[in-house]
Amino acid sequence: MRILLYVHVAADHYVISCDESATLASLMGMAEAAYASVFRAKPPVSIRAITNASGCFLPPALVVAQVLTPEEHIYAVVDNEPAYNDTEPPLDAFKRAVASWSQWQLYMVQLLCTMTQDPVVAIPDLLACGAFKVLGSLLFSSDMQILRLALQVLERCMSVDCLSAARLFTQLLATKRLPDDPFVPTTLLRLLHTFCAESREAQTLLLEEGISSRLLALVDSVKTPEAAHAIDATLCLLQDSALLGRRPRSSRSNQSSPPMALQEIMYLLHSKQPKSLDVASKQLLLLAATEDDWAAAMAGSSSERAIFTELLHVAGSSFRTTHTVHMVVLGRFLCVMQSVAGFSPSAVLSDPGAIDYLLSLASASSTYPSEIQAQAAQLLRLSLMQFGESRHCNGLVAMLCNTTPTVRDVATDVIALLLERDESPGMKELLVHRLMQEDILAICIDMLYAPSQRRHMLSVLNVVLQEGDARDRVVDRFQCVSLFVSLLVDASLDVDGQRLAAKALAKLALSTYQHINIAKVS
Repeated sequence: MRILLYVHVAADHYVISCDESATLASLMGMAEAAYASVFRAKPPVSIRAITNASGCFLPPALVVAQVLTPEEHIYAVVDNEPAYNDTEPPLDAFKRAVASWSQWQLYMVQLLCTMTQDPVVAIPDLLACGAFKVLGSLLFSSDMQILRLALQVLERCMSVDCLSAARLFTQLLATKRLPDDPFVPTTLLRLLHTFCAESREAQTLLLEEGISSRLLALVDSVKTPEAAHAIDATLCLLQDSALLGRRPRSSRSNQSSPPMALQEIMYLLHSKQPKSLDVASKQLLLLAATEDDWAAAMAGSSSERAIFTELLHVAGSSFRTTHTVHMVVLGRFLCVMQSVAGFSPSAVLSDPGAIDYLLSLASASSTYPSEIQAQAAQLLRLSLMQFGESRHCNGLVAMLCNTTPTVRDVATDVIALLLERDESPGMKELLVHRLMQEDILAICIDMLYAPSQRRHMLSVLNVVLQEGDARDRVVDRFQCVSLFVSLLVDASLDVDGQRLAAKALAKLALSTYQHINIAKVS
C-alpha cells in the first residue's frame, strides 16, 4: 500500500508517495529526486536524515510503516557533505550520491540553458566564470536529456571561445561511446560544421587538433544522411583552409609534412559535392607538385597505381562531360598522374579497366574536351608500352581515328613500337588485321601527309604492307604509289624515314609485279 507524506526541506515543502514497506533510506532518495524535479531552479539537496514533527530523528534502516502514518509531515536534514555513516550500508549511500550527482548535472545544464538565453547575461562573462569546464563535463553525460541540453548550450557558446570549443569537439568525436540515438551524432556533426564555417580561426584550431582523421573514422558509423553530409562539408572547409594556408617547401631538408593526409583527399573525391571535388583535386595537385611532397603523402600507402586506378574509377562512375567542374577535376587527375609518372616509374597504370577508361577518353567518338583527350593519350603512351594487351587494340585504332593531332601522334607512336616488338605476337597479329581494314588503312595513308606522324606511320605501314591484301588496296583501291615515291625523294625526311619509304615501295613493287605476272598468265 502506498501512502502520501508531506516533506519539508528548509522553507520548501512538497508531497511524495511511497510504499509502506520501503525503508527510510530509500524514502530519503525519493525525497531528493522529488525535490530536484519540483524545484528545478534550485540546486539539488543531499538529505542526510529525516525527523518527524516532534523533531525525533528516524533511523534509515526502519520501514516506513513502523514509524510514519499517512499524510504525516517529515523534515529533511540537509548536509553539503556526502551522506555516509555507520548506520547505512555503504553501497546504499553511494547509490544515493550517484542519484544526487545526476540531479546536480540536470540542474547545472538547465541553469546554463537559462543563462545563455538571458539577454542580461553576457556569454563571454559567463565563460570567464568557468562555464566551459562545466559544459565539458555535461557533454559526456550518459543521460540523453542532459546531453541534448548541453549541445544547445554549446551551440550558443562555441563561437565565443573557439579554442575551448575546438578541444571539446575533438574530445567528443574521439569518444567510443556516441549514443545509439542518431540525434546526438547528427546534432554534434551539424554543430561542428557550423562552428567550422563561422571563422578561419575555428578551422585553424580544428586542423591543429587533428580532427580530420577523427571525422574519417566516423564515416562508416553515422546513421543519417545529414550526419554524412556534415562530415563531407566540414572536411571540405578544413581542406580549403589548409590549401589557403599552405606555403611552398623551400628545400629538400624541410621536414614539414603535407597539409592533409591522402586518405582525406580520397574520401572527398568520392563526394558528389562540386566544392569538395574542387578543393580535394587542388590539394592533390599540390601534393604531386614535387617528388618530396608526393613521397611524404604516399607514406604508408600501398602504391600509386592503386590510387590512380581509384581516381579514374571515381571519374568514370560519376563524371559528366557536360559538367564544368567534373571536367576541370578530371583534368587535374590526369595532370597529377602525368606529374607523378615523371619521377615515379611505378606510377604507370596497369589496371586493364583504368586503361580502357583512358582509351575511351581518347577515342574518335570521345566528347571530352581536347585537352582531356591529349592528357589521356600521353598517359596511354606509358601504360600501353608496358601493360598493353590484345583487348586494347580496338582502343588504339580508335585513337588513330581521332582528329586531334596529339592523340593521333601518340597512337601512331605506340602502334609503331608495339609492331616492332616480338613479345606479344597475338597482339601484333590483331593490330595488323585491324589496320588492314580499308577505312583504317585509308586513315593511315592520309597521315603520311602530316610531318609529325610521317616517320612512325611509315614504320607501321611497312609491317602492314607485308600482307598482300593491304598492298592490293594501296595499289588498286587507293592508287597512291606516287605518294611513297615523293616521300623517298623528300629532302625534309631524314635518312631513316627515306629508308622506310624505300622499303614500303619495294613491298608495293612486289604486289605490282605479281599483278603483271597474273595478267600475262591470263
